Amino acid sequence: MAYQRVGNDEESRIERRDEAIVSGIMNQALVRMDTLRGKRINWESYFKTGMIDEEEYKFIQEYSSRAPDGRNEIIINQASQCVRTFLSVPQKISTDDTVQFTLTLLYDLLMENRERVAIFHRYAEDSGVPVYQSLLSLLKRPSPFTSCVASHVMAVLLCTSSQPMADDDLRYYFHFIRDQLKNPHGEYLHSIVASLQLILRVNHYRVAFLDNHCIEGLVKLLSTPRLNFQLQYQLIFCVWLLAFNPQISAVLNKYGVIVLLADILRQSIKIKVQRITVAALRNLAEKPENAADNCQVMIQQRVPKVLRVLAGRNWEDEEVEADMQFLQETLSNSLQDLSSFDEYVTEIRSGRLEWSPVHKSDKFWRENVMKFNERSHELLNVLAQLLNEAQDSATLSIAAHDVGQYVRFYPRGKDYIESCGVKQRIMQLLQHEESNVKYQALVAVQKMMVHNWEYLGKQLQAA
Repeated sequence: MAYQRVGNDEESRIERRDEAIVSGIMNQALVRMDTLRGKRINWESYFKTGMIDEEEYKFIQEYSSRAPDGRNEIIINQASQCVRTFLSVPQKISTDDTVQFTLTLLYDLLMENRERVAIFHRYAEDSGVPVYQSLLSLLKRPSPFTSCVASHVMAVLLCTSSQPMADDDLRYYFHFIRDQLKNPHGEYLHSIVASLQLILRVNHYRVAFLDNHCIEGLVKLLSTPRLNFQLQYQLIFCVWLLAFNPQISAVLNKYGVIVLLADILRQSIKIKVQRITVAALRNLAEKPENAADNCQVMIQQRVPKVLRVLAGRNWEDEEVEADMQFLQETLSNSLQDLSSFDEYVTEIRSGRLEWSPVHKSDKFWRENVMKFNERSHELLNVLAQLLNEAQDSATLSIAAHDVGQYVRFYPRGKDYIESCGVKQRIMQLLQHEESNVKYQALVAVQKMMVHNWEYLGKQLQAA
């Protein structure tokens, strides 16, 4: 796929929600930076021992000795040396404090005036050396702070560059990101996710994020119980950015994103979390070719009801009101086209089952049972997956019930149920700790074994 930046309309929407991106590094990282800014580094000793050259020594000595408001002149007058020094010095020195001090100066340089990224890109064009390469090597440093700041500075440069990162380097970077997302208690996790909030502004990197299997880690982290609301906001921001890509928004729900966002929208009391969640849902309902499938999942997850509650508030935010209006109208139109079978399919594919009327409707099963044999028993295979993987008792109970209904209305289906291992799994559920799971498993087993359904129905009613 060709390197592609975002369109003007998309860029303006992102800029309006740029609060977290501008602040960038957060929490513990900011505390560490404040400490580093007060340090005095003996640059002369590094020069005398040959660790840095004379030009680097002169520049960093003068630059670090000036007050922040007096550094702009030296940046303008010595732009090339400025870039070369900040990219090379951390490579030549092993002392953590000195490396971190230099990275903090570099971070401040970029955050004080974001237009300064231009001197780094000019340096890359003139030298033929990508500015990110030296920063990429800092991700290997054992200090989490060092790798965190290097990641963020690199993201700032990448999201403003006209040239993409080389594929091998990008794989390495996203491997680093993927590892960081595995630890929900990481000291600098907020800052790592802030890097993603920057780099995912570029469509090329969204595609690479998907291709490098990072979405699983992002969604898993977002589903962590009692997640800090700021981190929750940042992660949903990343989902929102990813969903601008039509191909990615078409597959995001394979990772359970819509169910997760619907839960967050119902439960969160933080306005900024509600706003970004609504924005992410809008992209999922608008961008992909299969938007109707995403809308059906939102309907199954009762998103329209939540939107009606939220719409009654005075948001004083035209964008979130427009997002909600779009969602309400789109979901209303989708609901009119939704048959009971469509609703059922959407529900089981969401991975979370509820006792909606279709499960217990004999009319539904009589009219639709043969559809469970289509496409190599696709729907039965989904039920089998739920029986093997679901954690909540309601989903297990209903999946067992539905398998029982299938063999009740299509007795010839027993052979497939047994051959694919579903019968064995339901037999195991007879030992489940939840009484309703055991009950539904028992009824399903009886339906597999008994042919006289009227007799069985009377026996169940008597029980």
